[in-house]
Amino acid sequence: MSSSWSDQKLVPTLEAAHQRIYQHSLPLEDASAQAAYGQHSQVGKILEIDQELPGRIHIVLIRQRVGF
Repeated sequence: MSSSWSDQKLVPTLEAAHQRIYQHSLPLEDASAQAAYGQHSQVGKILEIDQELPGRIHIVLIRQRVGF
């Protein structure tokens, strides 16, 4: 598994986010699950937040790799 700043991305659209989940993150997670547990991974849940009132949600951006 490579450790690169390019692994963590903010994307411009919801469609781009979904593509990134299925084309980038899922293959990495699947390989990790295969190695660790001998079984495939899948996307089970995607959280989308739309039209939330200001101040109710906080997003924390960190400068270290914590996942795919």
